[in-house]
Amino acid sequence: MFFKDEELIFQMDIDTILQKWDHAKKQKAIYDKECDRYKDAVERYMNKKDKNDVEGDIYSVSRRSNTRQILSKADTPVEIWNRYAKRFTYMSYHLKRTR
Repeated sequence: MFFKDEELIFQMDIDTILQKWDHAKKQKAIYDKECDRYKDAVERYMNKKDKNDVEGDIYSVSRRSNTRQILSKADTPVEIWNRYAKRFTYMSYHLKRTR
């Protein structure tokens, strides 16, 4: 259920909304684990065949190595950190069961 109509949000009990969210998060975790198992199987297949691209009759998959550089605040002089660090602010929500 998606809440495109804001009135619908206020007609529902907040506990119902939170319960549905909790259920959706649990379902997502199950599917994430399942996706990881398939990805691991494909990775083993690619390693065995020594290939980075695999094609089936319907799907194809490719893999590539990505590199990301990071800078640790603990390893950086304060003046450098203060001058070059980028700050991002975003909302996060933490759902937990209370009883």
